[in-house]
Amino acid sequence: MTRLFISLAISILITGCQSMSEPVDFSHPKSKPAVGTIVQLNETLIFEQGTSRAYIQNGKAKVFKEVDDRAPWCQFSRYEPRAALETERTAVPDSFTVTKSSQRMELVSAKPFPVLAANVIIPSMLESDGQNAVTLSTIMKIKSDKQPEIAEFKCAVFNDPFVENFVSVDEILKTLGNVVTLKFQ
Repeated sequence: MTRLFISLAISILITGCQSMSEPVDFSHPKSKPAVGTIVQLNETLIFEQGTSRAYIQNGKAKVFKEVDDRAPWCQFSRYEPRAALETERTAVPDSFTVTKSSQRMELVSAKPFPVLAANVIIPSMLESDGQNAVTLSTIMKIKSDKQPEIAEFKCAVFNDPFVENFVSVDEILKTLGNVVTLKFQ
């Protein structure tokens, strides 16, 4: 009886440790590209002088001034010496591997207002436009041996902080158009 119980317990333990592969719902706002996904850049992107980011929105490469932050957008980020910002640089077509994938809410729009507490005025933060105050970001650390300075790929939207509608994988694909394709492992 004891052997049967131990055998049964071990079977349950082994079965419980196996991972079930179930399809990922790419339309869900909390969906994100997994580690191992290939980010295939299909067009040359320009990093303007003074910036370390190149943007994509509505299937087109854009400069920062052209990005509508109320619609989903994506960006490649370079990590390089400050002196490199003095010139225009490019990212050429290449394959990048996602090494880490996460989602984060970033406060981007706030205005101070005074709050009286114990006879001291303390600056507090409120939304600046009465609508939204955060960027909901899906951040992927990426790696390429040919372009190691390009280390991050982020897709985001300025949105309501209480809804948490991150850009879904389906929306990321639509935002990228043919400029970038994702190959899921």
